[in-house]
Amino acid sequence: MAVGQQERLTHVSRMSFLMEERLGRRMVLSASTNDASASISVDVTTSNDGHPALSPHSCGSDLGDLGIEFHGDLIDDIIDLFKKYISDYVKGKVEGIICDQVSSIIANEGNSFLHQVPISISLPDPMTGFDLDYGLTENPIATPSYIAVPLKAEFWYQGHENDAGIPQA
Repeated sequence: MAVGQQERLTHVSRMSFLMEERLGRRMVLSASTNDASASISVDVTTSNDGHPALSPHSCGSDLGDLGIEFHGDLIDDIIDLFKKYISDYVKGKVEGIICDQVSSIIANEGNSFLHQVPISISLPDPMTGFDLDYGLTENPIATPSYIAVPLKAEFWYQGHENDAGIPQA
């Protein structure tokens, strides 16, 4: 991966669930899934102020084998005739909602958290009075054998962070 390109992190999760919901006085909806999964790829970049920034790149979710059952009344027997179509419709809608929500959480809450991480500190004794800025200067780089995180690593004495640098000889 070339310097300055975005780096992607991918995570896959697998899950199962069972849900029952009462629909009116006489009908109960049971829904279950086996082998559901979600996969998200995130670009890791550098914001203008040196903080890391996340942006969703791709998302996929699969509810696996979604089963829907209606229990209770004669109407549930009629609805059960169409449960394959209902299941496919619900599955498509829920899978889209999962990706929308995960992408929103990453873009909003993830970046809000990363922006709160300090990128400069005051150094302790024996360096009292000096500060260190370790913000990112470029996008992080990851390969199968290493991860490179280009940091600013700028030191200054408190109150002098905007002074001119040391002149070149």
